[in-house]
Amino acid sequence: MSDFRFAIYDFGLDLTNPKSTQEAAYAPNDSNLVLTLSVGTRLGEEKRGEGKIENNPKSKVHNPQSNQQSTIENLKSKITADPFAQSMGIELLEMKPGYSRMAMALQPHMVNFHGTPHGGAIFTLADAAFAAACNSHGQVAVALSMTINYRAAVAPDTRLLVEAVEESLGGRTGLYRMTVTADDKQKTLVAVCDGTAYRKKEMIGE
Repeated sequence: MSDFRFAIYDFGLDLTNPKSTQEAAYAPNDSNLVLTLSVGTRLGEEKRGEGKIENNPKSKVHNPQSNQQSTIENLKSKITADPFAQSMGIELLEMKPGYSRMAMALQPHMVNFHGTPHGGAIFTLADAAFAAACNSHGQVAVALSMTINYRAAVAPDTRLLVEAVEESLGGRTGLYRMTVTADDKQKTLVAVCDGTAYRKKEMIGE
């Protein structure tokens, strides 16, 4: 505990009353300390302030990294519970701000009449990764546009991997590149997709 001399008026204490004892507490933002100032005045005596610093149990130190991790974990739970993604067998492998990685094993019912994997199934995987990456900051984001280019056909039972990478982020929009590859030794490039997301004002969960 320490004594301090302060500019008393900063704490809003009234020194016009010659026989008063007053206290004021000040807790700086993002601090776990409370500064308490006591002032006593008497006629003919010097106005003097004493202060002490003590722990504030009600105040928590702001930790952006902890809050960000909490947001990511909450989003992971929501994404893995997505009923459509579950019906397609899409797995969330990794997620961090501006990035996601997912996998999907192509199934017999995902082929077209040519007997090759349906483009809609591949696009769904890219879209799921896009949704995860653009919402990864905790702010609600929805697709404005998506363009996909198919590069190679793969066997109907191939396991696919997709990476979604944030290329730019603004106040209202974000740009993302999704790369779909086969989970094989060659890492065959299957498709490349570009997406633009619109970022709403509300945060996820509000």
